[in-house]
Amino acid sequence: MNFAKIFILFLCFCTQIFAQQVTLYRVNVEGNTTTSDKMIKYSAGLRDGAQIQRSDISTAITRLWDLGLFEDVNIVLNNESQYGVEITIKVSESPILNQVLFEGMTVREGRFREKKLNLGLRSVLSQIQLTKLLEKSQKYIKMTDIST
Repeated sequence: MNFAKIFILFLCFCTQIFAQQVTLYRVNVEGNTTTSDKMIKYSAGLRDGAQIQRSDISTAITRLWDLGLFEDVNIVLNNESQYGVEITIKVSESPILNQVLFEGMTVREGRFREKKLNLGLRSVLSQIQLTKLLEKSQKYIKMTDIST
């Protein structure tokens, strides 16, 4: 009976420690060139002065990852003071398709191939998408035999 009471007290104590809220004194963003700091903070749900729990950090990483705009997302604790904690959201943006050039063909042929390959300008490309695109274009080139 005493063991059960001690165990329940221990669980309550652990819950209080891990559910502890902290104030975000400052949220910094690094590594972004295309995406704004404001959009990253908003999407992560982390803003200066907000009260968060530790579980909110993993939720923020998942939210940012699910956007599909980043190859890598990390959140680092910089500093802890009487005002709260300072964190940095470090991101590495995925490449963006700016231009498609087909050499050795007319503009019309290039546009046709661009449509066949489903290439959209300003599209964000992950490493997997880039690999699939290259495979698809090589397969299409072999199919249409444009090398001869």
